[in-house]
Formats: sequence, structure tokens, C-alpha cells
Amino acid sequence: MKRQKWYEMEWAQKYSQKCSHKYWGASKKKKKEMREEYHQYLQSDEWKAKRKRVLQAARGRCQQCGTAATEVHHENYHEIYSESIANLTALCTDCHREKHPKKSESKRKPEGKIR
Repeated sequence: MKRQKWYEMEWAQKYSQKCSHKYWGASKKKKKEMREEYHQYLQSDEWKAKRKRVLQAARGRCQQCGTAATEVHHENYHEIYSESIANLTALCTDCHREKHPKKSESKRKPEGKIR
């Protein structure tokens, strides 16, 4: 019998489905812990293998603009730690930034004078 990887186990899948909901209601300390855990996951062999498959499937091209893809975007965070390849998109850095605008950029006033 094949041994299950930790992210395939029922508890991990339940956790990942609730992860985004838990994050927004969490304290600052808990949010920091969750971010650190997520960044550790991004260094794992499992994530690196998924990332490689997504970039290869896109033939190294950004699925939004067609330039060279260097990053992989989660379309939603309901499947974190057990995400399917269908939930991941190969993107260039600029298109990935568009998907994750910083709060300061999203609140920035348009350039030019307002009358």
C-alpha cells in the first residue's frame, strides 16, 4: 500500500479548504504564523514539482500575455497544500503583480489633477 503524503491526508485537505477563511479572522500573530507556514510550503519538494509541471504545461509562456513565465499563481486559496494543477496558472512577474496588487497601489489616486 502506498503511503499517503501529508498534504493528501484528510486533515490537510480540510485545513486547506478553510485556510483562507481562517486567515482573515485571525489575529496578527496567527496571520504571521500562517504566512510563515505557507512560505515554508513554497520551498518544499512537492510545491517545486507542481510549479515545474505548471510551467512545462504552459511551455514556459505566461498564460495571460504570452511572454516568458517565471511564476505560478494560485487561482484561489481553497486548495493550498493540496492544490490541483488546474488551480495553478503560469504567469510572468508583471501579470502576477496584477493579480496581487498591493494595498497601497490599489488605493492610489489616479495621476493628474482632479478638478
